[in-house]
Amino acid sequence: MIVELMVFLGAAVLLLSGALLSAHQHAQQRRVHSERTLALTACRNTFERLRSLDVATIAALDGTGFDVPGIDGQPNGLTPTAGDADGLPGMIRVERYRTAASGTVYLVTTAVRWAGATRGGRFDMQCLIGSRR
Repeated sequence: MIVELMVFLGAAVLLLSGALLSAHQHAQQRRVHSERTLALTACRNTFERLRSLDVATIAALDGTGFDVPGIDGQPNGLTPTAGDADGLPGMIRVERYRTAASGTVYLVTTAVRWAGATRGGRFDMQCLIGSRR
């Protein structure tokens, strides 16, 4: 009887610890997914803002940062990595891609680097922006 109880308790401990580990990993994965979604949304919104500007002003934005709003739109949704110069997790990089008679086309990269659920989150998005006819 005692042996059967000890075997049952051992099996119960193993099952309970497995369930707790699984729940912890699921919560961690949800947090990582949420952070990546915030970064993607911030990059997409930044591109929409850049597309509304005059193309001649795009090059001046090289090296500027941007914030990543949280789930409810509150500021500082993601924490920038340690040592970030401007304290914002997002960064805009602008490179001249091509110059033609119709104007200049820029390769614009929005990048987000943050300290979060993993050691360091990273998300980049690129888009070509040029004059519109």
